Amino acid sequence: MEDDHKKDKRVWWALGTLLLFSCGRPATRPESVEELFAGLEVSCSTERMDFDEREVVEPIYIASLDNLLLIGNFFTEPQVTVYDLDSQRLAGSFLHKGRANNEVLGMDGLDCCDGRIYVYSGGERKLVMTDSAGWRQNPVALEVRTVSEIPDGHGYDRHPICGGRFVSTGYQFSNPDCQFFLTDSSLCQVKGFDVYPEAAVNAGLTPAEMALGYNGNVTVSPDGSHFVATSRQGAVWKFFDCRPDSVPVKTAEYLFEIPVFSSASSGAHSTVRFDPDNVQGVLSATSDDRYFYLLYSDRKPWRDWPRESDVVYVFTHDGQPVRKIRLDIPVGWIVSDAIGSGLYLIRVVDEGCQIRRTVWK
Repeated sequence: MEDDHKKDKRVWWALGTLLLFSCGRPATRPESVEELFAGLEVSCSTERMDFDEREVVEPIYIASLDNLLLIGNFFTEPQVTVYDLDSQRLAGSFLHKGRANNEVLGMDGLDCCDGRIYVYSGGERKLVMTDSAGWRQNPVALEVRTVSEIPDGHGYDRHPICGGRFVSTGYQFSNPDCQFFLTDSSLCQVKGFDVYPEAAVNAGLTPAEMALGYNGNVTVSPDGSHFVATSRQGAVWKFFDCRPDSVPVKTAEYLFEIPVFSSASSGAHSTVRFDPDNVQGVLSATSDDRYFYLLYSDRKPWRDWPRESDVVYVFTHDGQPVRKIRLDIPVGWIVSDAIGSGLYLIRVVDEGCQIRRTVWK
């Protein structure tokens, strides 16, 4: 019955997409997110799942693999908590804090790609890998590798893409306009690609400050063939095809809301101060085997709290708009399973965190 339920949801998902594409898109370049998705809004109901809300960890990082929901939080011990989406129960946890080879002091990223789980620790430049079977072993079967630093700079994260390679945000003083970096499968060779948007409001900032101001979510498709990068605030969205052997090729770019920020650095410590009139932007992003989903808020970051939204923008992997989903309740995080049977949603409630899922009728 569960398999039939998932199949039915995917049929409705695909049918809705087909109807939306058949309407055609305007030839002119849209000037806002609202204009890009004009006429593409659909409403979607959600239902609460039967997880114990006291056991659900508030996400800092979130991913899914097979029937597993993974939540990463460097304040918890262990740092990755796993939930079974079929039984709707806590399944376990892994990755202890520490200095041993199979431990990290603090995680900086969590991804699932091509059947594997990846956790990155930037301070130690450790990449920890396992899969859906390995994390269940006792002790957990973890493969640990060391990642080379970006020459003359620093990388903030490492996200797996196809070909055993990794893409990251960061900066390089010898290449100050570069926004992204490609690490090859040896984890040793690094090559920069793409540049920041030209914006006079952010002129004169150091490469480290530009990286801190622009770089938000990097979300990779389940097979690693594509990724989307969204700005930390505002609405700067870039879509890339990772299949070429050289560097990822940008397939679409939207510069709707350039985030405004200024230097707040002190000595060797780089940091930035955001303008209070920036919109919150993409709060959470996820992907299945066909689409990217961006949970978006146009509220002002320091005025309108909490950080949650009921709007999800859906794009093809190449960055073409598909639909605007209006949820029946605001949420703070979204994650999809790989086959696109629906979205799982997390919101903070009094008891802890509540897991919900979309229901298409």
